[in-house]
Amino acid sequence: MAGPSKIPGSSTISSVPAAAAKKAALPITCIPGRGVSGLAEYVGKSVESFCPFGYGTVKDKPNHCAHFVCHALNIQVGVLCSGLLPWKKPSGDSEYRRSLSENLKDGMYTLDGKEKKQFRGASTRVNEVYNSIDVKSKGDWDKRPDPGADCLIYATISGNISADRATMGGQENKHIGVYSGDKVYNYSNSKDVVVSDTVAVFQAKFIGNYGKTTIFLWSVIPDVGDACVHYG
Repeated sequence: MAGPSKIPGSSTISSVPAAAAKKAALPITCIPGRGVSGLAEYVGKSVESFCPFGYGTVKDKPNHCAHFVCHALNIQVGVLCSGLLPWKKPSGDSEYRRSLSENLKDGMYTLDGKEKKQFRGASTRVNEVYNSIDVKSKGDWDKRPDPGADCLIYATISGNISADRATMGGQENKHIGVYSGDKVYNYSNSKDVVVSDTVAVFQAKFIGNYGKTTIFLWSVIPDVGDACVHYG
């Protein structure tokens, strides 16, 4: 099984937030997620603590389990948090901006020479993370090749996963966490904080939430290359 994702070092880039659109470019530090070794640092913290783009507030409706995992591990596939809300809008602003042009207009870009490049946040959907991983590197939880290795763990219902375990659907009953050191680090949407559970507690929780058809899956932690997800 593959080891933990590669976490790049910090780098400094330039950005132009909306409030400073007509001023000189301001420096912003690109700090990667804390990786597997830093998962315990997130415990007890809410979505407001780890997403600098302002996507997510305490007591809101979206599920932030994938959002947390992907900020921590720098995973950037599918719909990203930086594409769901404008850059640094007030917390009370619920306006969604999904297009590149709208985000660029709002200042969500870095300057690479004369070229504007959109800020990239973290993935937000459980199934998009699972579906991005090769079928040989995921499957039923009890069939993973190395039970002690760090990996991603998923909970969903049997009707939301293909028979060959290759594809997860978009049904709402799905959850993701990171398994490391006999703990499952995941975002509790009911408590609005990151928690660490034993596997037994994690499984009991989601069987209680999703019912008797609940199944548990695993996948490797993807190698994110030089991805850099911003966080405050």
